[in-house]
Amino acid sequence: NRAAAYIKLRDWEKAIEDCSEALEIGAPNDKPLERRAHCYAQLEEKYEQAVEDYESLLKMHPERRNDCVKKIADLKRAIDERNERMKKEMISKLKDFGNMCLKPFGLSTDSFEMVQQPGGGYSISMKKQ
Repeated sequence: NRAAAYIKLRDWEKAIEDCSEALEIGAPNDKPLERRAHCYAQLEEKYEQAVEDYESLLKMHPERRNDCVKKIADLKRAIDERNERMKKEMISKLKDFGNMCLKPFGLSTDSFEMVQQPGGGYSISMKKQ
């Protein structure tokens, strides 16, 4: 199977393509789905697709519950960690941009306070001096 060869080469994208193609033409077993889930799990930007594939495997094979549930839980934890890291990176970039814009006015983002709201958003207000 070519997808297995791509997996050995760690060429996740090509392996995903081959597995998806095998699924489209109606592969006689679930190996392409399992392989595709594994490949998705190697690519941070495709963790959600890995979860979907493992959930499909779980529905097809309830007897493999422990394995699938563990992989899904690990992926969801990795998704949360990735999203938190991306949020911190974005806030840092926004602060850098804000400092660039505020500098001509003698201000910086340190002059402002960001408070996370219950819905997940943020409010910004000027700090009292």
